[in-house]
Amino acid sequence: MKAWKKRLFDNLWLKIFAFLFAAVLWLLVTNINDPVTYLQVNNVQVRLLNTNLITEQGQVYSVLDNTDVIPVVTVTAPRSVIDSLEADNIVATADVAEMTSLDTVGIDLSTNKYNNELVSITGSIDAVRLNIEARKTKSIALRTTTTGTVESGYVLGALSAEQNQVRISGPESVVDSVSTAVAEIDVSGFTSSISTKADIRLYDAENNLVDTTSLTMNMTSVSVSVDIWPVKEVPVRAETTGTPAAGYMESGEVTITPATVEIAGRSSALNKVDAITIPAEDLDLTGLSEDLVKTIDIRPYLPEGTMLEDPSFGGSVEVSVGIEPIAEKTIEIREADVTLSNVPEGYTARLVEETDDGEEDSENEEEENQAQSDLTLRVTLRGLESELNEIEGGADVAAAIDVAALLENTITADKSGTYLATVSLTLPEHVRAAASLQVRVRLESTESAAASASSSAAAAETGDTEEA
Repeated sequence: MKAWKKRLFDNLWLKIFAFLFAAVLWLLVTNINDPVTYLQVNNVQVRLLNTNLITEQGQVYSVLDNTDVIPVVTVTAPRSVIDSLEADNIVATADVAEMTSLDTVGIDLSTNKYNNELVSITGSIDAVRLNIEARKTKSIALRTTTTGTVESGYVLGALSAEQNQVRISGPESVVDSVSTAVAEIDVSGFTSSISTKADIRLYDAENNLVDTTSLTMNMTSVSVSVDIWPVKEVPVRAETTGTPAAGYMESGEVTITPATVEIAGRSSALNKVDAITIPAEDLDLTGLSEDLVKTIDIRPYLPEGTMLEDPSFGGSVEVSVGIEPIAEKTIEIREADVTLSNVPEGYTARLVEETDDGEEDSENEEEENQAQSDLTLRVTLRGLESELNEIEGGADVAAAIDVAALLENTITADKSGTYLATVSLTLPEHVRAAASLQVRVRLESTESAAASASSSAAAAETGDTEEA
């Protein structure tokens, strides 16, 4: 061990100097010789030259399989050169003038500095492959659509675009694959009309999105307006016309299914709508002896500026109008059930049996007064059986005579007399009298009646005296 230590530490400073000298010498040799090394650059874009040689012939080209991008370019050069190069210094070009019959163009690689000092420069691919086709132009109808859902209680109205066609140009095969052009608007959460720009997308016949990289379009977006309207629920009503067959009448029962519909439109239009009315000419009852059942499209009767809320609802409603046989019933109306209105002041009015001269025999006055108190009128009613069943007698019918109307043509001061009057009957909606009900009304002055009563009393007293 002592011998080894002696050998290790003998001339120590000389040994350290020798090591440092060797290191410096190696550095000098390395810098002076500048050894060759390499640089790899990924995804280098190839620039195509003289492409006008294709386009001037009315053709277009597209690059196949992304061959205009070189995955890896390797540069070999002295270290001093490599250390000064970056990816941007790599230049890749392909001159269409040198295109082969297979529509391939060789790639030339170089650097924009120290190019003459390179040992080599190579790429993982050496040619750009092109697809050359005839150029084609066509116009396609532009369709506007929406995505999303508006707020509850609102519905989409009309959609309108600033332009209704888009013109595309490019390779014939790509242009021919385009089937539709669509501008799409998202309406999620909106409660009022909107106007905005929408991107135009192209789709093929199978509704797949078409890559527009090789296409040119006269516009890539369009201004679109979307109406968003409030919704209102309104009833559906119907009117009828015509007279059913003899012995039949309309029952008044009109059933409409659905009975209500939801419509949408501008608020100013909806505020004016209370119902959708089917006009009478659509429901003609002429000559019918059974219910009329008919399906009617109500869309033509929607007010201007409105539409059905649900486009899937075709607007068809089923209308049923009841037709029933006419029933008859005869009822009696007592004098007490007849109201005499507008009797002139100073007169009394009562109903009397019809006589030739309109006067009563004074000798039998008491008996006749008793008969008058039992005066009964008979009237035949015609209508719906269900409504006739609700009328038991005169007490269920409002009967009235307007006495003032009887005196319209009377010019004498004394209005006493007997007048022919028509009794006004208040009946259910679908009940009518078979014939007008007429009766005589006796109008007497209260003064004449008092004098007559006094005269009768005096005559009776005289009679009693003579008898005594």
